[in-house]
Amino acid sequence: MGKDPERTGYHQLRSLMVKIDLYDRLDLTIDLHNNNYQLQGFAIAPEQDILYKSYQLFRELSGINFGLDLQLTKKIPQQAGLGGGSADAGALLQFLQKYFNYPLPLETLIRASASIGADIPFFVQSASVALVEGIGERITPLTSPSTPLVFLLIKPNEAMPTAQAFRTLSKEISTKRATLSAEQLRDLWEDHPINETHPHFFNHFIEALTDDFPQTRSILHALRTHTDVQWASMSGSGTTLFARIKDSQRARQLQQEYQDKGFFSQIVTTLG
Repeated sequence: MGKDPERTGYHQLRSLMVKIDLYDRLDLTIDLHNNNYQLQGFAIAPEQDILYKSYQLFRELSGINFGLDLQLTKKIPQQAGLGGGSADAGALLQFLQKYFNYPLPLETLIRASASIGADIPFFVQSASVALVEGIGERITPLTSPSTPLVFLLIKPNEAMPTAQAFRTLSKEISTKRATLSAEQLRDLWEDHPINETHPHFFNHFIEALTDDFPQTRSILHALRTHTDVQWASMSGSGTTLFARIKDSQRARQLQQEYQDKGFFSQIVTTLG
């Protein structure tokens, strides 16, 4: 990770992104007789509404005028590092493309949507697993696992707004750890089972977990030292943690333990 010299203030990312079976629900109605936009089920100012920005972007790029009435039912935790808002925006753009008979080249939509959010391009394209670089616009599709991977997600009751994560990371990031090239990461994912490759994957955002996030740090430590956990890390900019657990029954027990403590906790499966 580093600053992009051509886009002051943006960070260059290299992320392995995987789609899972945790999703929000988006019901929508298109009106070809007006340009009104309405979002129900989720209170947010228009200037912060990623769905509104996606709607406006599609109208501007396609030249098609239409109104949109959205009903959003959230299931993905907010400020969790799970890409919930980006997944919603990507799904909306995919639907509008199909509804209006694909007026935009996919590459155009991918590059343009990166200006709204770095994770959106991944959800605009169809691959379930991809290496994502730049500010989200460079996407290399990867092969999905032959057997879906199962993870336990735990969301501590601490939020890490993305902007704060990047600000903290700029101060805390270490240069001591060697970073694998895109080609090395691709080859590791494609040619080796996950139980062999996961030590090579790491998340710089964990270094942004300062003393202001004691709960997240404590749970991550507990997962990493648990005898049944093969791999534990943090998703995106956090604070959701994920764990690969050897035994499915033990995974369900851990899920229940963390739910009983008041945390969002769910077992999820990768999509193929």
